Amino acid sequence: MLKEKLIFGLTVAGFLPFLLGAFFSFKGIETLPLLGSLDKVFYSYALVIASFMCGVHWGNAIMLEGRQAIKLLLSSNVLILCAWFSYLLFTTHVLTLILCVVFLTLLCVDYFLYKENVFAKSYFKLRLCVTFLVVFTLVLALV
Repeated sequence: MLKEKLIFGLTVAGFLPFLLGAFFSFKGIETLPLLGSLDKVFYSYALVIASFMCGVHWGNAIMLEGRQAIKLLLSSNVLILCAWFSYLLFTTHVLTLILCVVFLTLLCVDYFLYKENVFAKSYFKLRLCVTFLVVFTLVLALV
């Protein structure tokens, strides 16, 4: 029970920077004291979370066998490298689109892991909710 509460609490806490980033962007705040450019802070944080989620998939690939493991290893690497190169190369509009696709693709992988009984239903439901909130805040930050 403690583990589930910790997972929930850390997931919600991990979403808060997305919410704050979208709020600051909506308010026209472009620079954060001590941190610098809001865009740099917001999008680098999105990369950290995408990396973390890809790492979760990498870790689960170690426990699986055969093609499922290979697909998880490859998809986690391809997704985060696409996100990272997008951060380096593209405007915030293109980066936002790519990050949204990355987070939604990670959710699809989570659904696969749920269907394979790797993830609990409660974890998948939490990921579903938070993923849509993250995508919403990414899009909101552009407005």
